[in-house]
Amino acid sequence: MNQSYPAFVSFHSLSNCFGYAKLLTAINATNDLSSVNEKFNGPPLGSFRMRSCENPNIFCDLQLFGQLPFTNVFVNSVFAEVSGFQERQEVILEKTESKTYCSYIEVAPRTDNDYSVIAQSQASIENEFLNQIRLVSQNMIIPHFLSPGVYVQFRILNIVPATSNPVILTNETELHVQTVTEGSQSDEKAVMAKKVSNIVQDLSTHGFLSNYVINLEKIPIIGRVLPRKIVESWIKTDIDRIDKNTIYIAGKDSCPYPEHGIIEIKSFGRSELQEHTQFFYLHRTTFSNLKKNDDVLNNSLAHMFDSLQLANRQHCVDGSGSLEPYVNVKILGVPENRICTLRYCEVMMEKDTLLWIEEYAMKDIMTKALQAECHGNPILLSVEGKELDVALDDKIIRVKILPNIKGLVKRVTESTCFLLEVTTELIYKKITDSKQKFSELGSRTRRRRLDESESSESSPPTQKPEISNVENFGLVQNEDFVQIGRHSKMLSELDKVCRDGRQHVLVLGGNGSGKTTFIKKLARRLSYNSSVTFCKLIPCALLKGRSAEVIEKLLNDTIQELDVKKPSCLFLDDFDVILPRIDQEQRHLAMEKVVSVFSQKLRTTGVSVVLVAQRLSTLNDGFVEQVMRARPIVSRKIELGPLTKE
Repeated sequence: MNQSYPAFVSFHSLSNCFGYAKLLTAINATNDLSSVNEKFNGPPLGSFRMRSCENPNIFCDLQLFGQLPFTNVFVNSVFAEVSGFQERQEVILEKTESKTYCSYIEVAPRTDNDYSVIAQSQASIENEFLNQIRLVSQNMIIPHFLSPGVYVQFRILNIVPATSNPVILTNETELHVQTVTEGSQSDEKAVMAKKVSNIVQDLSTHGFLSNYVINLEKIPIIGRVLPRKIVESWIKTDIDRIDKNTIYIAGKDSCPYPEHGIIEIKSFGRSELQEHTQFFYLHRTTFSNLKKNDDVLNNSLAHMFDSLQLANRQHCVDGSGSLEPYVNVKILGVPENRICTLRYCEVMMEKDTLLWIEEYAMKDIMTKALQAECHGNPILLSVEGKELDVALDDKIIRVKILPNIKGLVKRVTESTCFLLEVTTELIYKKITDSKQKFSELGSRTRRRRLDESESSESSPPTQKPEISNVENFGLVQNEDFVQIGRHSKMLSELDKVCRDGRQHVLVLGGNGSGKTTFIKKLARRLSYNSSVTFCKLIPCALLKGRSAEVIEKLLNDTIQELDVKKPSCLFLDDFDVILPRIDQEQRHLAMEKVVSVFSQKLRTTGVSVVLVAQRLSTLNDGFVEQVMRARPIVSRKIELGPLTKE
């Protein structure tokens, strides 16, 4: 029978990797236990796997001392942090009954600094090793303390005989420490480097505990990117906790904990003809009907996803702001054989920028700034690299990070996900190839992350009034509208009609009827409904005098954009301006073509269209005949009378 115990992580100051179980009550919880080393004792409770409640992929193996019952497990702070744990974090301790022993273990230092220290201290390390740790696992990262506060880090490379279970070290176990002298060209170093890179390059800075491989559904998950303003309306005070490298989606119905891992996102941008691939971290929330945990952000996201549901798809949150809102993206898991930790990485920048950095000795500052980006999780790179803005003093420097395959043993391809870690060596270079020039996407991405309300303040260009700068017409509308009296009774009904694709509405009303205010209210309701409908407005009055070809192209392009962002709704205000009634005795071939093309679009598109005009008699007869009489495709016609105070 499996035995497991809930507990909270606390830190002790002892120089070892053992755990100590203690029962803290209201009386002794305030005692400074870390300063009284003799209090950390007791009989051995056995071997345990300490697993994070929030992310079960984070775990470590340790020998535990103390007695039952207990509320807290005390571990060394360095050991906890390299294993991915934080103080006061809730964990589960799972008892392991295996009594596996080994002949020898092979370890290697993690960094260049560790290499140089170990080369001088190998004998003392071998003598003191068993006093600091007795339970290890394959690929485990452990600190070894040379003196209080001074330590080196090892990674367990090999356990002989090989086993996937934790093993107990004894006095008979041999410790093989692989050390090299920096700059050595010996065969020993080459062999060692190959052995290390075979195992180490796929592991994260959190050690073997976070393998970043997440098991997703067999078919790609289709996610629709939520706009930031919608997310802010649900998350509110926790919006700053959204990680800029993470995609958030709803969890599986049966999963009681959040899931994490590396994913591949395939998407089409607004003007892209080929799929664009990016790598992100994925956070799958707990299912909202399951027991809540203490993670407020996770619970808020789970509630939002549960409320904003779509058929055959699900909404997602893009922390980076690099994905276009409302578009559909494919979410795929990344297998372990496609994840590779970089030993070297190129930092590309403009020639003048590189000269400035070298002249003022800013390389070390930039290196620290880039390494700070890796402290939480490694930076994920595709083969095409990534552009980053780095803050140096009072300047923002844009650089392009490119993977360098130097020193890699694993075979890499165009679909490899590269991890840039704190230990990755950075190589600074100037941009020489025009293909490496910074894209304009960066500035557009930064603008996109601003509130949509800011973009709404700019008026349409005078030369191209048909192009709107507003991302979603409904989101820029506030609630301080003029009251529309009895017209408000129709909003709920049209909300349901317009959120279902292929449902078109004709809104008629003379001057003073409030039809423009009415459609603003309707657009706001649609934008904040459970489907998060994307709304776009074309003020047709601005198109007066434009050629039929320009009008036809605008309508086609707009419906095409809305089609990939469904559910969506197009509002054509003053529609009778571009398709007015004309004299029956005269033929207007260009206008007839627009009528034919647009009528066919209305029949085939999955986008709801709201046509706004003064009266039915002001609309083009041919258009009215096609969409309302011969083969009706307008499901509702609403006539707004003069506004009243009702």
